[in-house]
Formats: sequence, C-alpha cells, structure tokens
Amino acid sequence: MHHSGWRLLKRLENRTPKPTATLRELLKYNLRTMRSYLMKEDFQRFWTYRSGYRAGTFLDAWCTLAWSAPAIKEMAETLRRHRDLLLNWFAAKGELSNSSVEGMNTKAKVALRKS
Repeated sequence: MHHSGWRLLKRLENRTPKPTATLRELLKYNLRTMRSYLMKEDFQRFWTYRSGYRAGTFLDAWCTLAWSAPAIKEMAETLRRHRDLLLNWFAAKGELSNSSVEGMNTKAKVALRKS
C-alpha cells in the first residue's frame, strides 16, 4: 500500500494499465482506504444523470452510505449541505454557459500582465 495513494486519486479513464493492475491487487485487501476509493469512483455516476430527481435520489443514497466510511463522512456532510445547489446544475444544464466565468478569468489574466 505504501506509495500507492496517488493511484487512488486518478480517475478510471485516466489510468494506464500498470496502475490499474496495482489497484486490482489492492482491492484484494479489504481496506478502509479501498472502500473510500470505491465510493469516490461510484460518486462519478452522479454527473451522468440527466434528471435532477434521479440525481437527488442517488446523492441521498450515496451520502447515507458514505456515513459508514469515516474518511469521506465530512465530504458527505458537505454534499448534503449543498444538495440544492448541486441539483441546480441539472436544472440549468444546457441553458447556461460558463462564458461569463471565462471572461472574468481573461480579465484577471490581463490585469496580472499589466501589473
């Protein structure tokens, strides 16, 4: 397990074959760390839902399950506190763009260059 922590942070689609093989080896041990890793990977499904209602149902179930994993309990509490804001993403999907944020980033970069 030593020096394997970074492998747990990479998303599945961004991994090369060697780290994936190491993860398979780590999964053989029933460690709390691996349970937290699996919960992290499972949460990625939240962003694939098209319906806010279904995403909310998934989020509630995931947060309830996360309470049993001390390493991510705090994250679950944060997600529950911001549940409505997270579900707004589904309501606004396709109607809003991030162009205003990009514009502000550009203005900030220009201001930094001038200073």
